Amino acid sequence: MKSLLDNKKVKITLIVVLILIVLLLVIGIVVTNVNKINKMQDTELQANVDISSEVVSSVGKDENGRDLGKVTLNFTSDIPMDKISIENVDGTIIQEDVNSTTYEKEISVVFGHTHIISVVTSDGKISMHKITKQKPPPISNPSTASGIRAGNKLNFTWEEINEIAEIISNDSSITNNTQEFSLNYKGNNYTIGVGDYTTLEGYKVRIMGFNHDTLASTNAYGAGKNNTYAGISFEFAEVWYVGQAETKGGSAGGYVKNWGDCSLRTTLNNRISSLENNIYIKQVRKKYIDNFHGGSTNEVQDKLWLLSNSEVFSGNSEGEQYKYYVSMNSAEYRMKSYQNVDKEWWLRSQTSGTYGYTGFYTVLSSGNSSRRKNYYSLGVAPGFCI
Repeated sequence: MKSLLDNKKVKITLIVVLILIVLLLVIGIVVTNVNKINKMQDTELQANVDISSEVVSSVGKDENGRDLGKVTLNFTSDIPMDKISIENVDGTIIQEDVNSTTYEKEISVVFGHTHIISVVTSDGKISMHKITKQKPPPISNPSTASGIRAGNKLNFTWEEINEIAEIISNDSSITNNTQEFSLNYKGNNYTIGVGDYTTLEGYKVRIMGFNHDTLASTNAYGAGKNNTYAGISFEFAEVWYVGQAETKGGSAGGYVKNWGDCSLRTTLNNRISSLENNIYIKQVRKKYIDNFHGGSTNEVQDKLWLLSNSEVFSGNSEGEQYKYYVSMNSAEYRMKSYQNVDKEWWLRSQTSGTYGYTGFYTVLSSGNSSRRKNYYSLGVAPGFCI
């Protein structure tokens, strides 16, 4: 019996020893794996997986109307990258096989949304990156400098000019004293300023000023919007056509005495529909006085209008001088041509009661101011707002 008991003790001892050995082996395996994990983590921190991203303004909208910007992803790693995963705003994942130590891709991001970028390297490590970008302000560096500014051609459609005008109208840093500013529009940088020009029906039209003219309706840029000023004020830099300021009285007299009742005003507003950009032209409030030398101030709402004496030369209460004429206040910049000939052009400032006849001020072909009777046929070079 004792021998048997002793054998049992030996067996128990052996079992205990085996259990201890197994436990030691398990502990060794765990320790080894922990060390491997730690080493992997240490290596991951030194893997030099970097991201540089820059939003390139707005590039349109997604199907839900959210503003999109572009970001360029640049990854470098000292360990080959197997996969790149990019989370969209709707939660879907775009996954791409890489098998390289470098990766570059331009992607679209939704402003204000956090996009998750995952990088899986060949040793199984995962590196997570986040991109959250706010929409950058489209307008920067407004300048109120004076002096001659050479205008540049505006290579935009009228639809795009309308969008830019709304951006300007929404930006309080742009005033009627602004000469130029930087604009980031559809991923490109531009400098926009007074004197910049484009064409309308084959005629050169140029920018006179920004946020200068008061809109007749605060929702001129769309229902539910609230804008005070038209973003861009243009003028015909060439005489559009030749006509009389007032046709009702002929050469015998009986002339209407102010811009509000002038037949040329009616003619201009009837011609709006013929212009290619008519749907973008904004109705604005324009002031005039019955007598330039002391009459009462009145106001009308026009889409096409003649400039006033004060808007070109400065002076009375028919509106502030446009920045273009403040900066370019010399005769050569007030001259306009018609069929390659310098032509005198009408203003809306009325002259009745002072010179013995009813008439309007004009700008001579020399660029200086004068006065003419209403029935004269002179150049018509109106202004308009977008």
